[in-house]
Amino acid sequence: MSWLSTPLLAQASAPSAPSPTPVLPPFVPPTPEQATAFLGTLALTVGLAVAFYVLVFVVLRSFFRRLEFELGIAILNLARIPALIILIFGSLRLALNFLAPSIALLWLERFCAALLVAARSVER
Repeated sequence: MSWLSTPLLAQASAPSAPSPTPVLPPFVPPTPEQATAFLGTLALTVGLAVAFYVLVFVVLRSFFRRLEFELGIAILNLARIPALIILIFGSLRLALNFLAPSIALLWLERFCAALLVAARSVER
């Protein structure tokens, strides 16, 4: 009958003390390495975004015009502004990961995320 006295496997363990919440400073100036990584990432993602934008909205538009495919042109017209918002704020959000965490950066990331969600919902 020793199995009656052993604790059950699914039995919850005693609750531990909550871990302290880290306190973020209001603003932390970036170090030269962080600034270089931020600007390099921002330049790379903006360059890729511009290339994607030109490929989709210039090349594809001219292709659809040659084919006289009005539905494709209309879809490109509808998706132009949301795609631009997604490309700009997506690039910024990726580049912000290279900066030191702070309250201002946290709110800027939340703002970028909200705009990305809004742009995705408008696109549909």
